[in-house]
Amino acid sequence: MHPTGDAQPWYYLKDWHFVAEFPAAHVYETPVYFQDDWLNEFYDIQQHQAQQQAHSREQQQQGATSPEQQGAPSQQLLQQNIELGEIISINGSSPGTSSNSSNVMTSDYRFVYLGPAGSWTPLHSDVLRSYSWSANVVGRKRWWLLPPEHTHLLKDQHGQLPTDLLAPEAAAVWEHIIEVMQEAGDVLFVPSGWHHMVVNEVDTLSINHNWINGHNIHWSWALLQYEHEQVSQLLEDCRDTASPDEFEALVQKMLATNSGFNLQDFAGLLSTIIQARLQSVQQLQLQQQKQQAARAMPQTKTSLNPAAVPGYAQPPALPFASAAGQYQDSRQHQANSVQGSATGDTPVQMQLLHLVLDLSRAADVLAKVLQAYVDAWEANYAWWHKHATADAVSTALVDPIGPDRPAGDWPSWVHEALQLVQEVQRVVPVVTTRLYSYFILLGLATCVGEHHVSAFYGRNQLIKPGFSNYLVCGC
Repeated sequence: MHPTGDAQPWYYLKDWHFVAEFPAAHVYETPVYFQDDWLNEFYDIQQHQAQQQAHSREQQQQGATSPEQQGAPSQQLLQQNIELGEIISINGSSPGTSSNSSNVMTSDYRFVYLGPAGSWTPLHSDVLRSYSWSANVVGRKRWWLLPPEHTHLLKDQHGQLPTDLLAPEAAAVWEHIIEVMQEAGDVLFVPSGWHHMVVNEVDTLSINHNWINGHNIHWSWALLQYEHEQVSQLLEDCRDTASPDEFEALVQKMLATNSGFNLQDFAGLLSTIIQARLQSVQQLQLQQQKQQAARAMPQTKTSLNPAAVPGYAQPPALPFASAAGQYQDSRQHQANSVQGSATGDTPVQMQLLHLVLDLSRAADVLAKVLQAYVDAWEANYAWWHKHATADAVSTALVDPIGPDRPAGDWPSWVHEALQLVQEVQRVVPVVTTRLYSYFILLGLATCVGEHHVSAFYGRNQLIKPGFSNYLVCGC
């Protein structure tokens, strides 16, 4: 129904995973301003890994195959793996972080919207306080956006929000609403946590992405942590019907259903980003070493002009699409979008700086996720330790490990994530020290101190003081 009260129903195609369903189409390219996208990068990596695993399983089952048979995994095998609950993808869908995760399936957060005049989207904020951008291909949208500092004015006594910002019960925020008319060809950016309502003024086709990166990942974590607490309180009456581990598993399952992520899923996203950035750092450092070795080689006194060679012909210029060779995903865009007018290693150094910042932010939040998981587990066992003796039934359900769980008994994903945090602690100080020397030579460093890179963003240090790691910042 149109928010103005028109009872005419409208059919509205929303959340169409066009990119996932047609990966070879390449009908559009993400604007450069929005390419630093951890959320969809995570799903792309998971999708690629799932396809590789499915292909490997298929080859193991079928034995050696001919070149004509090698390729995408069969739909039958994909469906078999789905039924087994394993990490796999089918029809563009991508899994969570592990077979023990929430099994909440999604392909990505890249959507196409197609709706007639009068179709609309009720008041909402985007998943996990992600950013979003919307590009109108054709048509016109009217947006009403509410800054997050005024959201509390909309809540009723139960903390619920209305669906229509134009309704009388939303009158308290009318003076704070930002109204925008989006025409064909316009791209609109929605910041984290901004509630908004949208109406298609005419028949409209649009492209919409949600994305998270190092600038808003802490907002996503704050929301997920709050929702974990809310779910735990909601299920409080179930504590005496399950063991501590079973209770936390129930909390995590409901959290994933409500938010799209649980703590393990979110740790998986951060771990995937850290692994990708560590690999990129290693590749860039190798590239830098090769460049330095090339400059150190003795220069020849004579040079050959190819144009002076008899019969030489200038090769034709390749069109951009041919030179690109293939579609570049968000990770490649991130590296290629770094531009610099200086010569030498400037692009490499700037890319390294960006990677270090990503590593610092991701590892900082990942450490908090792990601590929250440990705290929740300890709280569950503390409750059992206090109440188990009062109820014989509950006593029989107590985990034999007891309240003091050995560190080695944590799930494997906790150990793997902790190892990644420790690897970031090792790598970042080394890289930032080298970058410090480079930027000092360029005259770009305005303040230097023994701080971790994450301190530049006003958040807690991941590495304790005393590592003699340096920060280059523009403060």
